[in-house]
Amino acid sequence: MESTYQTIKNDCVQAVAKGQTVVRTDVDLTDRGGVGKLLSVSVDATVTSVEAVEGSARVYGRAVYKVLYLDAEGKISGLDYFGEFDFDVADEAIAVGATWANACILDSDCTVMGGVLHLEAVCEVNLTQIITHEADVVTSADGECLEETVSTVSLSPIAESNFEVVEEVESGASVDRVLLFDAKALHTATRQGVDSTTVEGKLYAEVVYRTAGEVKSHAITVDFAEQLDVEGDVDLLVTLKQAKLVLTGEDDNNVFRVEAVLSVKGNRLVKNEYSAVVDAYLPDCEIKLTGDCFVCRRYEGLIARTERVSQRVDSSELNLSEGVVAATVSRVNLANVIPSDGQITVEGLSVVNVLYRAEEGALAAGEVELPFSVTFGAPAVSADCVLTGEAIALGVSATSTGVVECDLVFAVKCYRPYLVRYVTAIDCEPIVCKDAVMSVYFAPADATLWDIARAVHVSPSRLLKQNPALAEAPEDGAMRRVVVFRHRDLD
Repeated sequence: MESTYQTIKNDCVQAVAKGQTVVRTDVDLTDRGGVGKLLSVSVDATVTSVEAVEGSARVYGRAVYKVLYLDAEGKISGLDYFGEFDFDVADEAIAVGATWANACILDSDCTVMGGVLHLEAVCEVNLTQIITHEADVVTSADGECLEETVSTVSLSPIAESNFEVVEEVESGASVDRVLLFDAKALHTATRQGVDSTTVEGKLYAEVVYRTAGEVKSHAITVDFAEQLDVEGDVDLLVTLKQAKLVLTGEDDNNVFRVEAVLSVKGNRLVKNEYSAVVDAYLPDCEIKLTGDCFVCRRYEGLIARTERVSQRVDSSELNLSEGVVAATVSRVNLANVIPSDGQITVEGLSVVNVLYRAEEGALAAGEVELPFSVTFGAPAVSADCVLTGEAIALGVSATSTGVVECDLVFAVKCYRPYLVRYVTAIDCEPIVCKDAVMSVYFAPADATLWDIARAVHVSPSRLLKQNPALAEAPEDGAMRRVVVFRHRDLD
């Protein structure tokens, strides 16, 4: 049997491995007033680069610490510091190619010994790669063939684009010193235009500052939208590259000016369709098909949702009755993103630092954990989808009644798996023609029309004319009675 072939290609974004490392950093503050008492520590992690080879990847990044503390004289101070990390993640699924990773902090600890801060954080990274599958597929053959459309996706990287987000907010006070500044960004939507694409999201910044001997906090939320000269369907990643806080305005009403640079990169999705042979029949031949398959994960879009979570604090652990000074996010860990038919469930833990006045007005601080399990509707999602997610916390607050709450903004990407089947070779061997003019064959319930045709050596089209009931699915578990008529020349 003569066959023609075509090479098909499919690119798949796939999570390949995860790994953990402990980042340890020491900061000597003896020349900067020393450390009398730790108040709060928040840690964030970012990956700067990944180098992948067969079976392993080297991950480079940094853990960024933001610390509030009282110095040796009892004055409140703030510290920004970072510790770099690089470590190997081993997994047989890792291949050479385009690789990236995101990172989160699972736990952190901070201790003081002799004026030296010992910072420690457990960092987890999740590696993602573009896995490419190629195959030579039979597209036509002599004889009667069954063809199907094979749909695949090619991922074309787009050029990285940077843009700036700027927001100014009046503080209503004279700011003596900024103690802590932290910013996070989240991509929440992608809007497709005729010849462009717009990315939308939220930038959130927290500022803790000192004014007239008091400590205050301010939260800033900015909605951003940036238009890109990119056509077609895209799967994009938005990251915060850098952010800074500038104080402007009048002395008695300083203005917080947040300047952030965000980066957009990702892939343009190009859908390809091929006509491929999935079954074949040739008279008087025993057909043998050599086939294979692969799973194609197609990007279905981005789903964003905001949910409020809260937790009542045990007064024996934190007594907030004397007044809350500030509440800031330590970290948000998204443990599970679970798909079901028409719904998404996100589970994890948000950790909040609460700075408050204890007895006799002394500053004290504590960590409050806000576990969450949130389910929200997503009509396009089914149980077989693969989901990846991110989250940031907005509007963090704590009351003297002991309630700590925040708004969690979730951004979930959905990938739908498709099984792509194809035939790579068709072999045939001659068989001896049967002399019987009529015969009866009992076909298994799961046998296709083409399976039966090959078994009885009659073309599928002729077999269907003789047995029209084969066009309908059989009852569960029932064998089908097939009557076969053959034409035989008489001498």
